[in-house]
Amino acid sequence: MNLLMESWNALAAPAGTPKDVIERLNKAAREAVARPEVAKRLRELGVRPQAGTPAQAEALLASEIKRWREVIVSAKIEPE
Repeated sequence: MNLLMESWNALAAPAGTPKDVIERLNKAAREAVARPEVAKRLRELGVRPQAGTPAQAEALLASEIKRWREVIVSAKIEPE
């Protein structure tokens, strides 16, 4: 079995956070990542600067849960 592993980071807010607050936070994060000095520093740290939408983050999380569930099942990893 070959595995490609990548890490990613995302901002999260508590369930029930008002949509306008989520949109404001997302806008601020996207603006920050777009700043050349922030993007440069992230690259220096080995991070690929990329910002997306809350829907994209939700889809990524769902796909990662599915992916790693399949890895755990196929590897027969049991909880301790």
